[in-house]
This record gives sequence, structure tokens and C-alpha cells, in this order.
Amino acid sequence: MEQGKNTEMMVVIGPEDLEAYKSILHNVSQINLFPLVLQEDKYTCINSETYEKGPDHLIKILYNDNKWEYKNLRNTRDRGSLIDFIANRLHTEEVQIAKQPADVMTAARIAQSYYSEHIKNLQDAYKLTQKETKNSNKLKHGR
Repeated sequence: MEQGKNTEMMVVIGPEDLEAYKSILHNVSQINLFPLVLQEDKYTCINSETYEKGPDHLIKILYNDNKWEYKNLRNTRDRGSLIDFIANRLHTEEVQIAKQPADVMTAARIAQSYYSEHIKNLQDAYKLTQKETKNSNKLKHGR
């Protein structure tokens, strides 16, 4: 490869990717998944809406315009949706504002996996509660 040439690969995002992105963004913005993601990424919980990790990361979770967002109080460019949070940390521990569509789509898929895991946990908890209620009713009625 010749030095000085741009070696970045161009990635094409099609209409189906854009629709998938919009759907994922809607889903993950409706539920506060930030505590799950932040705790998994070793952030320290300061209070219910603030998390810290090292000198450069002080994350404030916000609910604005019917969607969950974040902002890094120590880096004004580091803010946005859960997808933005993941994309900005995709390749490094340091914040790098993601601008590549492929990075944003990868982050969206990761966010979707958090969303799916959360929904599955809620469904499992609901099923367990239903089973316990049914067993409790049987005991009350001598069955």
C-alpha cells in the first residue's frame, strides 16, 4: 500500500439498515437502559442519574422529550442516545465521537441486544410472578 493514500473503507448503509436503526433507536430510547450498560462498563454509580469512570467520564442520565439520553459533564461533545454512548466508546476506552455509519450501526445492534436482554428478563420475572401467584392461590383454596 502506498503511503499517504486514504485507506478508509467506504461502507454503504442501505434503506433496510436505516429502518432498522430507527426502530432500534425508538426501542432503546423508551426504556432507561443506561444503568445496565454503565454498570457493565464498570462505571461507579454516584446517584440514580449520575455515573463516573476515571477523570474524563461523568455521565448524567436525562429524560428529555420522551426519550432517555445522556451527557458527559466532562466532555460537552459526548452526549446523545444510548446508541451514541456505545458508538463513542466502540473502539477505545477514550471517548471518540463516532461519525462512521458502520460504527453507529454496530452500536445500534449492541444497544438492541441490551434491549432484548432487558425485555427477556422482564418476561421471565412476569412468568415467575404468575407461577407464584397461581401456586399461592392453590394453597389458599386447598388444592
